[in-house]
Amino acid sequence: SSTAFAALPKSSGLYLEGNVGTQKNWKLAATGNVGYKINNNFAIEGGIASISKTYLDVALKGIMPFNSGFNIFAKIGATQTVDLYGGVGVGYSFTPNVSTSLQGIVITDSTTRYAATLGLTYLLPGD
Repeated sequence: SSTAFAALPKSSGLYLEGNVGTQKNWKLAATGNVGYKINNNFAIEGGIASISKTYLDVALKGIMPFNSGFNIFAKIGATQTVDLYGGVGVGYSFTPNVSTSLQGIVITDSTTRYAATLGLTYLLPGD
């Protein structure tokens, strides 16, 4: 008998991530990040988020991986104007280098902005 194994992601490395989704009143929301996965549980990333306004952000990401290829994660960081940036989500690895995620994002400035996005992450070969 054959056994199917989930694709487990690489434990560290540089990655590129893009997300698109929706925000209040069904307006488009998008984010793009460059990050470094330190190990299976932590990453640091910086990027751009367009949620009613455009923000530059940096965040720490905590990851809880499961042997099934799924993971849950949380992000906490700040934007260029020191507004709070955060997110929570679930991810799935198709291959060791390619994964997808569904996440909720919040940015607080003079108002609180929310978005729900679907994304694709590519962990660069190497290491």
